Formats: sequence, C-alpha cells, structure tokens
Amino acid sequence: MLIMYLVTRRIVNSPTGRIFVAIRENESRVRMIGYNPAVYRSIAFVTAAVIAGLAGGLYALWTMSATPSMTSSALTINALIMGILGGIGTLIGPMLGAVLMEFLGHFFYQWFGARWPLVFGVLFVLLVLFLPYGIVGTWRLRRLELRQGWQRFLRLLKPEKE
Repeated sequence: MLIMYLVTRRIVNSPTGRIFVAIRENESRVRMIGYNPAVYRSIAFVTAAVIAGLAGGLYALWTMSATPSMTSSALTINALIMGILGGIGTLIGPMLGAVLMEFLGHFFYQWFGARWPLVFGVLFVLLVLFLPYGIVGTWRLRRLELRQGWQRFLRLLKPEKE
C-alpha cells in the first residue's frame, strides 16, 4: 500500500497529474489553454485501471481465492464509503476512511450487534452533512482558512508605508 501511495503521489505531483486536477476543477479552462481533456481522461482511466487491477490481484493473492463474490456491489459500496469518509480528491483520505470504517465496524458490532450498519449509516449521513469534503478534505480546508485568516491579521499589524 505504501508503494502505491508513493506512486500515486508522484503521479499527482507530475505535470500530467496537475492537468488531471485542473480537469477535475474546471474542464473548459483546461481546454482553453490548449490541452485535450479527453486524452487526459483516457490516461487517468487507464492509470486507475492498472492500479485497480494490481489491487485486485494482490487481494486475490491475500485471500488465496478469486470468486465472483469478490466483485459484489457490497465491496464496491464499502470502498466508495471509505473514500467519501476520508475525503475524495486526497490520497491519504481513503486510507484513513478504510481504517476508520474497519475500527468503527468492529466497535459498533460489539455495542449494537447486528444493528451496527444502521448506526454506522446514521453516523455516515451526519458526517456527509457536517464534513462534506470528508475528514481530510475538511481538515485541509479549515487549515487553509486559518492560514489565510492569520495572514490577514498579520497584515493588519504591519505599519503602513508613508
């Protein structure tokens, strides 16, 4: 997992990765500066497919089996919830979401038994309402707001040039 994290971080910080982020933010602006978003979307799709294929292969090796149930919608929905929980658009967010979801799943199962998915669902809805960018995304946004507020405050303290 660490190797894939480092690889994806390298991709995101590359010039191509910056175009991926720009397409996500404003596709028409990317088109206006001369890049073809369809080409870069295809590159992103192939890259994601390679990463997903490697992850699926490692998962099959880890479980020592490959069955059709591995492609169930429940597994896909769990992965999606992990990403949303941690923060989509971040690299560390989905990993944090996975750890948190596993921890909360075990914790809620001990406290609520078979009703733990209901409790987790309520918690998930509250999290989406109050932290719409996920845990890591909201943390980054708050940190940026604090930094900008602090810089404004420091500018007020500086004496003006005469």
